[in-house]
Amino acid sequence: MVIVLGLVVAVGVVVGLAFLMVRFAENLVGRTVGGNQEDAEQILATGCIPEAWLVDFRGKRPRVRRGMNKAKAVRKLRKLIRYYRGTPVVPDERSRAQTISSLRQTLQRWRGASWNEILPVSMRG
Repeated sequence: MVIVLGLVVAVGVVVGLAFLMVRFAENLVGRTVGGNQEDAEQILATGCIPEAWLVDFRGKRPRVRRGMNKAKAVRKLRKLIRYYRGTPVVPDERSRAQTISSLRQTLQRWRGASWNEILPVSMRG
């Protein structure tokens, strides 16, 4: 009887852990895909670095995250462009090409701009 009870508990623990791992993976993928889309939308709407890439909330008010600079922002934008090349969430190839083209234009502008010019207006010094 004790062995059966132990097996039932063990199976319950394994099933529970599997369920939690699946939920964690779904959440992670959802945040990644949703985050990439939100970042692209914000970049295309403003031409600036998304605040999510910049903000550090450890103080009383948001500030630029320590270590973030223009080179890192450019790398993140290149990574976002690579994401859009292969993601299945884009509705059609025309939309994909349009998004990638607009992001590439922004990338070129960022490369020639100063750090202050690519910061969101709300964070410029």
